[in-house]
Amino acid sequence: MQNRNTGLHLWQKPHFCATDGSWHDSFWDAIRCSRDELSWDPAALLSMLTSPFVFGDRTLVKGVSRQPWLSKITPEGSSELLDIPPHGRKYAEPDEIAAKLEELLCDEAAKVCEGHDEVYVLLSGGLDSRIGAGIVARLYREGRLAQKPRAVTWGFENCRDVVYSRKVADILGLDWIHIPLGPENLLENIDHAVTLGSLVTPPHLHCMSWFENVSPNSIVLAGSYGDSIGRAEFSGSHLLAVDYYRPVNRYGLLRKELYPKALHDMNLDLQSLRRRNSGAPKYVLCEYERQAHYMRSQIAHAMSLINNYCSVYQLFTDPEVYSYMWSIHPSLRDDRVYACLLERLDSRLARLPWARTNRALSGKTEGAVQGLSLDFHDYRAWIVNDLYNAIEECIDIEWFKSSGLFNHEGIKGLSDAIRHDYSHGASGSFRPYELWIWFASVRAFERRCRDLGKNIVLDHDDETPVEEGVSARETGRAPSLRQRIGQNAYVKQYRKKIRNYVLKKRALKEFPPQ
Repeated sequence: MQNRNTGLHLWQKPHFCATDGSWHDSFWDAIRCSRDELSWDPAALLSMLTSPFVFGDRTLVKGVSRQPWLSKITPEGSSELLDIPPHGRKYAEPDEIAAKLEELLCDEAAKVCEGHDEVYVLLSGGLDSRIGAGIVARLYREGRLAQKPRAVTWGFENCRDVVYSRKVADILGLDWIHIPLGPENLLENIDHAVTLGSLVTPPHLHCMSWFENVSPNSIVLAGSYGDSIGRAEFSGSHLLAVDYYRPVNRYGLLRKELYPKALHDMNLDLQSLRRRNSGAPKYVLCEYERQAHYMRSQIAHAMSLINNYCSVYQLFTDPEVYSYMWSIHPSLRDDRVYACLLERLDSRLARLPWARTNRALSGKTEGAVQGLSLDFHDYRAWIVNDLYNAIEECIDIEWFKSSGLFNHEGIKGLSDAIRHDYSHGASGSFRPYELWIWFASVRAFERRCRDLGKNIVLDHDDETPVEEGVSARETGRAPSLRQRIGQNAYVKQYRKKIRNYVLKKRALKEFPPQ
């Protein structure tokens, strides 16, 4: 357990600073210690419209902030930024990289599991969790882990994630627990999102509240950082194809009078991070952006809900692990490393289909099951059909009209988008329905603040006359035929392969391996 949460760990349990300067593990403890009159932060709201998470160290209210990425809190109560471990351009063969990564992951997992009564590993049909399960299974076989780990999977019984995760557990000899997932879980997650300060959308919380049933001294291991560290992949795109974040006022939701100031503040957050390593190549700065904003603010913050019940830890986030992978030339961080690592852990893991493609990552596919659902949930259908009226009632559109934050036509555009599945213009894994149900958590968030005697108002200093030529990038229209063709899974996969090949060749020429 020692050295598990150093300032240089990519995974850190969230800490919040109240307006009085005190630090807290809980967002709501920070709110309790803050002044009674609070202001909405339009930059945080614009962040949620750009991607379904909040950029930088912001929360939805001004003056209550999060501990900065890769920092430590000093005895005096201030946050101190630490030097970000550098990237390198080392050349190594895939098996050599995999062997070192395996060694480092084993050390990381053994260290963080020490002293816990029970060990759970989140297991899906993906590659990251398969590697995490293989690591803890090896530690148990070698006697480095006293407790037999248990694998936990949630989702539809007939989906690839559930079926293939069970096969992984059988191969590794792990006890396997399946948690059904339904509309009721999504509705409950509105309140769970509020406990996290409404900084993530309810669909990202899945069935994490199930861990209220385990011993408080248990630890839950997740592999969510694996793709980003092991294969340099973010939301399906290789690091070399990733671009800088750019604010988007989706569906014109944020009032145009608030947009200029919100845009300015959000860009300051993005520029501040880039200045921590100015002069670095674009791909390095983009990796920092994805780690500091996306991985920390969406993936890790959502997973921190488990901390309410027991301990949770993200593998691949120890400084020894990610510093090694960052030292490798970016063109070499890809599927080949994972293919070699799976072979080393158990060749059967390498042959078992990957849920994303229903094929083995490399080599001959064994044990494929046809006719399974690709998705482990049906969030959009539940939100649009089963839960729409309940969510709309929770949202309380009249309150949003009077709040001065969002425009009514934008909310109508969002409602139309989720009913017609207009996802054109979305970035990464963004989906319109996530914003719709997030609005319900924002309304519940405001009510909870009032219950604590805190009043959140709109700071009129944020209202700036819209200058000519200053407008929000807005999305939400139905995609054209050409755009729909471009979104076809096979077309996207083909274009992705070609693009990655070209980008890697270009990177090898521009940044020669050392």
